[in-house]
Amino acid sequence: MSDALTPHEEAVMSNISFMEAVHARSYSSIFSTLCQTKDVDAAYDWSEECESLQRKANLVLEYYQADDPLKKKIASVFLESFLFYSGFWLPMYWSSRGKLTNTADLIRLIIRDEAVTRIITLAINIRKGWRSSAKPGARS
Repeated sequence: MSDALTPHEEAVMSNISFMEAVHARSYSSIFSTLCQTKDVDAAYDWSEECESLQRKANLVLEYYQADDPLKKKIASVFLESFLFYSGFWLPMYWSSRGKLTNTADLIRLIIRDEAVTRIITLAINIRKGWRSSAKPGARS
């Protein structure tokens, strides 16, 4: 939220942060219901050891930790698509076979929320980028 230029933008970003916290609690609930602690730990270990996953994470991290706020936010979108959405494949697969349908409904709502927040975030920041790069007298 340190990149917010207006109080309205800060309020929007604050709401997005709240939604992310709700999503995190939802994932935690799903994992604790479906998996034992040792299984969750094994998944985290795998994510640390998987070369292709680490390559994607490092690619995103390079821009995410950069000084350019616009690049950080674009990297955040790639982070979602590279690492986050891929984790939904199995529950959605089960749902297509009539299993874990409530879990899949929750995940669909999260995916919807994420799509909306990413579009909002990107739109705000692309507009900022255009405004900051616009020549004097140009329409923004």
